[in-house]
Amino acid sequence: MTAKDAISPQIVPLRSATTYREGLEEMRNAGRHILPVVDDGVYIGLVSDSAPLYAMESVGDAVTVMKPVIASTPMPLLLWRMVDEQASIFPVVDDLTGDYIGAVDRESIIRSVARLFPQVDESTELTITCRPSQY
Repeated sequence: MTAKDAISPQIVPLRSATTYREGLEEMRNAGRHILPVVDDGVYIGLVSDSAPLYAMESVGDAVTVMKPVIASTPMPLLLWRMVDEQASIFPVVDDLTGDYIGAVDRESIIRSVARLFPQVDESTELTITCRPSQY
């Protein structure tokens, strides 16, 4: 399982030319405090709703650079990085082109890891064989 397997379709990136106020509105509508910023398929950085409002015309002015993960990053490494960096969102880029392909968050990682453990009935079936004379 890799980072690409955990991409969340609910995380919609912003464009750097989006006004900061429009970006804030999109974050609120999405129920998020942070979103990736992408231009022409290229990952730029992350923008947070806690960035200072002064002198910001676009979300591009408020971008924080965070190193993205490549699509083939194994899930254990992604989990360790999420814990170490205490990040809520990780942008995912293509291994070869470096183009943005999506983002993962804690919920999408938990969902993908949970698929490894299918739900089973909490019962056990035991078959005992014996000679007819013993039952």
